[in-house]
Order: sequence, then C-alpha cells, then structure tokens
Amino acid sequence: MSTEWRCGQLTLQSGPGAPASARAAVVRWLGRSVPPDTLDDVRLVVSELVTNSCVHVQDPVDRTVRLTAGVFAGQIRVEVRDAGRDGAVLRRTPEGVGGFGLNLVAAIADRWGVDHADGTLVWCVLPATPEAESDYAFHRDGPATSARDVPSAPTG
Repeated sequence: MSTEWRCGQLTLQSGPGAPASARAAVVRWLGRSVPPDTLDDVRLVVSELVTNSCVHVQDPVDRTVRLTAGVFAGQIRVEVRDAGRDGAVLRRTPEGVGGFGLNLVAAIADRWGVDHADGTLVWCVLPATPEAESDYAFHRDGPATSARDVPSAPTG
C-alpha cells in the first residue's frame, strides 16, 4: 500500500457546469488507482458536495469552488472548499427534489466533516478498495482515533 499522496486539485467557477467538471476531474485523477465501483461512489460524492457548494455559497465576490481528491494509504479523501462562512452544513430530511446530498455522502463515506477555518471546507473519506480497512480517522478539529493518522490533502 502506497503512503504517497496521489491527488489532484481544481478550482471551478460556481455554476451549473461545475459538478460535471468535478466528476470528470476525479475520473482523470483516480481512474487508474481505484476500482470502477469505488470510482462511481467517488463521482457521486464529488457531485453532491460540489453541487451543495454551488447552491449554498453566498459570497458575492468569490464564487469559486476548490476540489481536492486523492488516495493515501488505501483511503480516498475528497475536499470541497468555497468562500461561504455563514451557512450551517447539516444533513436534513429530504424534501421533494432536494435535501439528499449529505445523506448520500454520509451513507457512502466512512467519515465526513466540515471545517470553517477559511470559508467552508466539506471533506469525506472512502476506502480506495472494497477490501481496504476503514480504521483511519480523519479529523481536522481534534486528535485521530487511530494510531495510524492519515494527513489531509497537501496544500499549494
């Protein structure tokens, strides 16, 4: 199992085309590193997180969405950041045609969370293969619950 980050980063303009561009990017970045079923899960999670970011960011100046996705030590980490600072990121009861996004993320990912240190960053972690152990703990706000801590995506 590799302990080197294999990842990509992309800044998108918030808008209706952003989720499709984000899905295409993760296929380019991870398509050779993870099985097709896992890649389908990653594409769905990315689509939901980027869509939420585009719909809910309220910053009139910075309407960009930053996507980072990568594989490290058998785990996939996805991060979506926007300039929004005021909104709560919560799972809610689906209503009509909306409200399913974070419920899907919670159902598919091993872990997910939110960081408001610099805008809004929503992250999640999935096993890179169906057989991958999911005992890695990714926490931005506290200590890991495992002795094997996997870092967040590299910056820059």
